[in-house]
Amino acid sequence: MLQPLLLLLLLQVLYYVADNQLSGKLETAIQALDNITKTYYSFVNAEPRSSTPAITPARRYDSHLLPYGVLQQAQSALRSSYDGVSENVAGLIELILALKATLKDVYEKNSVNRTMFELTCRSFVFRTQQVKLKG
Repeated sequence: MLQPLLLLLLLQVLYYVADNQLSGKLETAIQALDNITKTYYSFVNAEPRSSTPAITPARRYDSHLLPYGVLQQAQSALRSSYDGVSENVAGLIELILALKATLKDVYEKNSVNRTMFELTCRSFVFRTQQVKLKG
């Protein structure tokens, strides 16, 4: 009688630990995508990244730090890099959500679609290597 209860408790703990780990990765990936997007648009629009004023010399010294011509030349390469990185991070977010759904199915239904699970895990590892996510 005690063993099934202990097994159920262990499964519950494992589920919550795994779900918590995936939620942490998801939060990190969403924040990374947000930061990448904000940085890209602040560069393209030549606006400061944060609302706090930067500690710099007088404004007259900052006016030509990045001439408009240089910005225009770099914009296509920057756009290409931004598209690639943001696509990889967005793909990583989708895969984390898929892993969370698989984990929930295993916990609730006590069964797993092994093919989908393995495909999602392989894709997750590939995306993680593309994004260089640590942890």
